[in-house]
Amino acid sequence: MANILFITSPERFRDEELFVTKEELEKAGHKITIASTIKSIGK
Repeated sequence: MANILFITSPERFRDEELFVTKEELEKAGHKITIASTIKSIGK
């Protein structure tokens, strides 16, 4: 399927807006990459 890039702020975002959407897109077969302005491993 498609490669999708999510760009998000490093803080103050709603988890469900990112992770629920990410999960649904992955279930549909898409490859998701998450990017931000700060390089770190998510918690």
